[in-house]
Amino acid sequence: GLLRALIDDESARHDAELAALQLDRKPWHEQLACLAVHVARRTSQPELMRLCDIVMGSGDAAMVEALDNAGPGKAREALLRALAAAVGAEPLHALHSCDDLCDHFMACIAGRRFGTRAAAGDFQERARRGLDLFLRVLQVRV
Repeated sequence: GLLRALIDDESARHDAELAALQLDRKPWHEQLACLAVHVARRTSQPELMRLCDIVMGSGDAAMVEALDNAGPGKAREALLRALAAAVGAEPLHALHSCDDLCDHFMACIAGRRFGTRAAAGDFQERARRGLDLFLRVLQVRV
């Protein structure tokens, strides 16, 4: 019950953080920049990464799914909306689907930080470099 309560708290916190970004009011390239900083910041939070470690280590598939829905899944939904807008604006021909693009975006920004205790570092610089890499691979100009 305690683990589920922590996941529910994280879900509510993440909803508030995403709402504060006001992504729907921004062009797709600004949405991507905001989401890059958001993902980099979240993956730099030791408490959140410890929660990920605990849930992943529990082996409880329902808890793992709940955590994904509370965290990465919410960011992924926002990212899919931004990428869908980008596909309409630019020829993103390097990959086949928005799902693939989303996976590559998260890898460029978060790298192997999900579920690890990696040092926080400068998350804004990591976000900038990761977004630059993502856009270079896709050969998109903003």
